Order: sequence, then structure tokens, then C-alpha cells
Amino acid sequence: MKADSRVAALKAVAEYTRRNADFFVASIPQALDLETRTRHIQYIKASADSFDILADAVSQGHHSYKEFEQILDDLHRYAGFWPESALVSDVARSFEEHKRATQD
Repeated sequence: MKADSRVAALKAVAEYTRRNADFFVASIPQALDLETRTRHIQYIKASADSFDILADAVSQGHHSYKEFEQILDDLHRYAGFWPESALVSDVARSFEEHKRATQD
């Protein structure tokens, strides 16, 4: 993957997250009232925005896989939302490949 593959991978996670914000795990989904459900979806979409912001930072030469992990962990913990594992793997792989390429 090229160095800019980190940006593409992050943008793919953001797009998936935004597109699927309505699908999350809740302990008792039917118990969520409309206002709570709406806030929950807004949180997930805000996380998608955070992935986009991180992608923009990476494109400007700043990068932090730890930031990605933090956003992802918060999505799991606070929103019950899991992006597809293949997309998450693409992000990890692109950061690792960039790290190796810059160490040579």
C-alpha cells in the first residue's frame, strides 16, 4: 500500500461508519426511546467525522494509529458499533506499511 493508503483506509472506515450508524448493538435495543436512539446515532456519526479528521491530519503529514484505536475503542464501548473487520485491518496494515517504509 502507498503512503496515502492510510488516508484511503481511514476514509473507508468513516464512510462505512456514517452509512451504517443506525446499526449498533444495545443491551436492550427495543428499550431505547427515539431521543436516546437519535443521540446514539449522532455519536456514531460524530465518530465517523473523527475518522475523517484523522485522515486529513494524516494527509498533512501527522499520523497516529493510537488516535484511530482510541476512536474505535470508544465506538465499541460507548456506541456498540463495530466497523467491518476488513476495513479496520486495512487501516492497521496501511499504518504498519508506512512505518516500515519510513524506517528504511
